[in-house]
Amino acid sequence: MQQSLEDTCGLASVADVVGEVTGNAPTEKQIIKLAQSTPSVIRDGPIYLPTGDPGHETEAGGIDMADTVVLLEHYGIKSRMIYDTQPDQTGLSALEQYLGSGRKVIAWVNGGTILNSDDQRTSPDHLLVVTGVDTNNDTVHLNDPYADHANTKVSIKRFMTAWKTGQKSIVVTG
Repeated sequence: MQQSLEDTCGLASVADVVGEVTGNAPTEKQIIKLAQSTPSVIRDGPIYLPTGDPGHETEAGGIDMADTVVLLEHYGIKSRMIYDTQPDQTGLSALEQYLGSGRKVIAWVNGGTILNSDDQRTSPDHLLVVTGVDTNNDTVHLNDPYADHANTKVSIKRFMTAWKTGQKSIVVTG
């Protein structure tokens, strides 16, 4: 799913995974409505508030990665969040194993690095779905909700650089 709002990459990524797992992806409007009415596990208030809403602690908007687990659970999809303090469960080989066994993966990355744009490149600010790793062709396949099309391809080095900013954090189904 392509995001239509600046701060809905996490919601679009959840909708993408729901569609892949169940065959019935919610629309952006449906996932936004759900996130606006579901309590966050990270902060007081709902999972999603639009950018600039006074309920945000910062101007950043969007959703917290931990709340993607809550949204997936709403659709009956078990998942968990993993980051680099669990090195045997994250990293490129772990991604390959998860994807190879049919599990779905949402990654927390630096969007400027993925998009090769002029945006900041030091901290994570974007959620996307990792759909494949092809080490023979030095490629990571992504469903990036900010991109104009599915199956965005980036080099492994670019992906790893972007992913490292987010402590190699992922939400993995199953």
